[in-house]
Amino acid sequence: MAAGLSAITDVTKNLVFSTRRADKAVNADNLVVSVGNADVASGQVKNAMSGVETLLEESKSTYATGFKGAKEAITSISKGNAFLEGTGKVIGFTADHINPVITAVGGIKVLTADDKKDALAHETLALGTMFACEAAAKNILEMEKKVKDPITGLKTSVKRTAFYKSNPFLKAQSEKIEKTINDYCSTKKLFDKISLKPLPSVAKGLLFVGASIGGYVLGEKIHETIKGNFLKQNSNTEHAKKLHAIKSENTKESVSKAA
Repeated sequence: MAAGLSAITDVTKNLVFSTRRADKAVNADNLVVSVGNADVASGQVKNAMSGVETLLEESKSTYATGFKGAKEAITSISKGNAFLEGTGKVIGFTADHINPVITAVGGIKVLTADDKKDALAHETLALGTMFACEAAAKNILEMEKKVKDPITGLKTSVKRTAFYKSNPFLKAQSEKIEKTINDYCSTKKLFDKISLKPLPSVAKGLLFVGASIGGYVLGEKIHETIKGNFLKQNSNTEHAKKLHAIKSENTKESVSKAA
């Protein structure tokens, strides 16, 4: 069931991300950026649905067959239709390359902005800190990553090991806490009906989303601070120049009157 629990994390984060990205698509300043955001949202939905499929298969749910049948039906309908096949390929590519496509959308925002230098600084800092925080969160939360087998070429999921677990004491304490939480959630039910077993995986997904959003906001704040200081410095410089010009003019007038 380990793969299933990991899938819960993927479903959680992709559903939240896709909702936020769809909102950005609707409220984008121009059509090109809107289409780019819609593409990213579609890729994230596809990844969420892949997670749902894994969950259903792992739990041996009766819905698994129906889900698989619906997926095959959609694939069958799209065959022979150039538009649907093309759209499917684009979304499939995006689903496998979310971060590069997000970066590309950021690039489009820069190219279509009135102040390209300011937009470049904003996107570079915001996306840079976002990706950095995501990378840190993936390690700290020990989220799984896809590793390609050099012989078979197939991708398998491998769990990351948090950096702090290199310390024996921290490793023992963190594993003890994890076990306590997992044991509690495995035996408790909400309203005596809903199992709390998926809760840690859902929390992990939400924490990752929080790290991603926090990283982006941090980058924006850094950009605003740097921009504010730059504008203030320029304003002071301009003010000093004006004062110097006024003093020079007054000095000339004084010399002229004395003559």
